[in-house]
Amino acid sequence: MIFDHLNNASRYNALHPDFAVAFQFLQQQDMMLLPTGKHELRGDEVFAIVSDDYGFGGREQARLESHRKYIDIQVVLGGTDWMGWQDIAACQNITEPYTTEREVIFYGDQPKIWLEVPEQHFVIFYPEDTHAPLATAEKVRKIVFKIALK
Repeated sequence: MIFDHLNNASRYNALHPDFAVAFQFLQQQDMMLLPTGKHELRGDEVFAIVSDDYGFGGREQARLESHRKYIDIQVVLGGTDWMGWQDIAACQNITEPYTTEREVIFYGDQPKIWLEVPEQHFVIFYPEDTHAPLATAEKVRKIVFKIALK
């Protein structure tokens, strides 16, 4: 997991060849005007999901999740998101198993760490990072980039 301000985003481009695609997209668009929904940047290799919704109501309602085929770059554009984190090796309680259609596993375990992620900040979650996004009752505008593993 990586947590940082967007001003430092270019520092992470060397970690994956498609991180630059995502971070450049942020600079080329007015993210506050971008419609919600899925935006393809490079087909299934790199795409973004823009949301402008209320969170799940708080930490008690948030669920840990993980992915097998994609790295998440979650960028908060407006509001403040609370996100939980736990190492996948510590998760013992799968509540919804993996399906290729949804590309997600949900867990009943509790996060070990909670992050307050204000606007203009991002978090990178790798497949070994279970995460519980939108653990807030507030409205949050965010963009989640899905970067296929190479």
